[in-house]
Amino acid sequence: MGSNMQSSMGPERFMLQGRFAPPKTFTPQGRFTPIPPSSFLFNAAGCTASVPDTAPYNDEGIEPLPALEAKQAQPTYENTMANLKRIAGLGVDWDSYGSAPPASVAVETAGRLIETVYRDSLLSARTPYLPFSVAPLSGGGIQLEWRGESKAVEIEVGPEGAFGYLFIKGAEPSSVYEEEDGVSESRILELVRSVQR
Repeated sequence: MGSNMQSSMGPERFMLQGRFAPPKTFTPQGRFTPIPPSSFLFNAAGCTASVPDTAPYNDEGIEPLPALEAKQAQPTYENTMANLKRIAGLGVDWDSYGSAPPASVAVETAGRLIETVYRDSLLSARTPYLPFSVAPLSGGGIQLEWRGESKAVEIEVGPEGAFGYLFIKGAEPSSVYEEEDGVSESRILELVRSVQR
């Protein structure tokens, strides 16, 4: 992982708790209809996403999260995206060490990743899954962290949108660490989902 990866602790952390084919919706006639593409939007007006009105099923036929639980997760999702927007507004020297502000490509890539993981969790009968933290990185990148019971993954989104990760499995002192730069988005999604299980 690059030298920009931040420690999990420290005041610089911002704590928080559409790359797939469109999911399908079950209808009483037994037909499947596509749900509209993701509603992710990051611009001056803010970030928006909505929970689908109909009951979506994924390709394996797994029922979605109950509508009430999905609706209750929406404010947490909106807070996460508002925090990302706040990070996007940081200026030059935000860290008092002369760092460049977060690059728009990094912010947009991080936003899409957050939404993809979140929407996938709503469609697979798991609890809503949002990053534990979102933080700016010196040099214009964004760091996202997801935590599970025995695993954690820190994702670095570089200023050009490239991915790197630090994957941690097990508790200290026997933790196992794995890191890599220049990986695909599909690999990042695989790691994040493995942390949730």
